[in-house]
Amino acid sequence: MLKISIIGCGNIGSFLLKSVKNKILECEVVSVLDKDVERVEKLRRELNMKFNIARNINELIKNSNLVVEAASQDAVREYSAEILESGCSLMIMSVGALVDNEFFNRLRDICIRRNVKIYIPSGAVAGIDGLKAARLSRINSVSMTTRKNPRALNLPDSSKKIVYEGSAGEGIKKFPENVNVAATVSMAGIGIENTKLRIISDPEINDNVHEIHVYWDFGEFKIKMKNLPSKENPKTSFIAALSAIAMLKRISEPVEIGT
Repeated sequence: MLKISIIGCGNIGSFLLKSVKNKILECEVVSVLDKDVERVEKLRRELNMKFNIARNINELIKNSNLVVEAASQDAVREYSAEILESGCSLMIMSVGALVDNEFFNRLRDICIRRNVKIYIPSGAVAGIDGLKAARLSRINSVSMTTRKNPRALNLPDSSKKIVYEGSAGEGIKKFPENVNVAATVSMAGIGIENTKLRIISDPEINDNVHEIHVYWDFGEFKIKMKNLPSKENPKTSFIAALSAIAMLKRISEPVEIGT
């Protein structure tokens, strides 16, 4: 059975725990690390689970096969190298941290040397499988438009407007908590500097909307995702948490479907 530990006990981390408790996900939770220890203790009592509450990264990785990061880009930068060096694989939800090429290449080198893996779920979009396949030919352009309510972007309520337009790389820096999905699309396709990103603040919508348009040598495809935000965190779409569950099931189950 897959033995996992979790960094972050917010929206995605708590959903993972509940999924294990309800047998949606067949794995063992070994440890959970969160700055808010009381929140973890409360959740452990409510779910009647027996995982360890880790006080540091060494306690977190002990007896684990895989660590799931569900906290922040800062957590990715702080803990990833040590986790991978320990021989644990790592699932990263805050994928925006990997747009730093030097940091990403450092982690990749550790993976090769230690024979471990980094897993990146699709998050709040569909079509990552198509991007990965098209990249084996030639992709001519990838553009992405994200529409969110101003509250989700930490902006004051106002009229509908474009708040960013340019490369995905710069957009991720300006809105690091909102466009992890742009990082995933960029990494699956033609890179952060070549992927075009537009972010629209729209007070008239409550959904998180992502549109991806890809032109490649053998055609084009368009994808539109209209996601309800998580009740606990409007910056995150509920499907992002589900994508983490889907990837864990893919890792642990004997049959894989899809690219």
